[in-house]
Parts: sequence; C-alpha cells; structure tokens
Amino acid sequence: MAELRIDTERTPDARASAEADDPNKDGVTVRVAGEVDLDTAEQLAAGLEACHGTVVVDLAGVTFIDSSGLCTLVRARNRLTSEGGGLLVAEPTERVRRLLELTGLSELLAD
Repeated sequence: MAELRIDTERTPDARASAEADDPNKDGVTVRVAGEVDLDTAEQLAAGLEACHGTVVVDLAGVTFIDSSGLCTLVRARNRLTSEGGGLLVAEPTERVRRLLELTGLSELLAD
C-alpha cells in the first residue's frame, strides 16, 4: 500500500493582503510526500478540502502520481478558484513535471 504524507503551513497571501477584509487573505502551503494514487488520492483530497484562499501544493517529495492524483489537484483548483482563491503546484519532481506537461496540466497548475 502506498504511503502519503501531507503537511500544511499557513502563509500570507501576497495577492490578497492588500484587502484586509478579504476572507482569503491567508494562503496555505501543502507539502506532499510519497505516492499519490488511487489508494491515497482521497487523503490528499481531504487535506486540500480543509484549505481556502491560495494554496501552493509543494510536490517536491512526490515520487509517483497517477490520474486519480491529478484529478484531485484539478478538482481542488476548481473549487478554490470558484471561491476566489487558487491552487498552484510548486517544485514537482522531474517525473511529476513530465506527467503534468504530457497531460496539459502544467499551465493550469503552474505558479
């Protein structure tokens, strides 16, 4: 069974900090490590569901991601965008970056 680790850290959202009354003024960095696949995508989805504002998903520790993981990222991005925030992928490994490029998601999820 694949293992996935998720750590979240609140960070100031530079884009929203100009508006003090903005409920999305804080962003979140989500660091993901391990394999994101059918077995672990739900865990990632639950972690992202708790996030609001601008979310940066750091994939530097991801060794593998499949279509269920990519779908989870796109769904989270769509939800966050509809709420006025967003989702950006940062530091993908070469393997993950290549998959993002092949699927056309690198531009959708790029920082």
